[in-house]
Amino acid sequence: MCDFITPTVLAITAAAISAAGTTAATVGQQQQAASQANFQQQQGEAANANAINQFGQIQRRLTEEEAAASLSTQETNIEAAQARARAKVAASAAGVSGLSVDNLIGDIFNQEGRRTSAINTNLEFTQAALADQASSIFAGAQSAVNTSLRPVQAPGFATAALQIGADSLNAYNTYFPQPPTP
Repeated sequence: MCDFITPTVLAITAAAISAAGTTAATVGQQQQAASQANFQQQQGEAANANAINQFGQIQRRLTEEEAAASLSTQETNIEAAQARARAKVAASAAGVSGLSVDNLIGDIFNQEGRRTSAINTNLEFTQAALADQASSIFAGAQSAVNTSLRPVQAPGFATAALQIGADSLNAYNTYFPQPPTP
């Protein structure tokens, strides 16, 4: 009753099923690889956009810090100039002159210089910290972009054809066993 199902039909059916399964798996793997490549590209673009945003924030902060330092320096210079003027007027009104007045004016200049120097030093430290932060952002973005540029391995049809060939040979050997060689 099953005589019409010959080993040839079984071998061809097995090979056809293998071919269909391998082809479907290969197409699915290629679609998955394309999806992965698209995801990686989006990740790289997002990393770049994030880095640009963070660099903008650092630039704004740097501009604000420089403006604040400039304002503090101007205020220091104005206060020192006013202090020197008050000292000169007071000395003149009191009829005092000479080395003591010169020392007082010199002290006001020294205080102004120390405060201006501290303002500039703090600004330099802030600038260095922001430069380090920018370097860190750049390294992180570069790493993310490098990760997104990794090639995605997609199976080729040559691999699928070899798999189908191997499965067909296996089906042939299953349904047409070779007699043992003496």
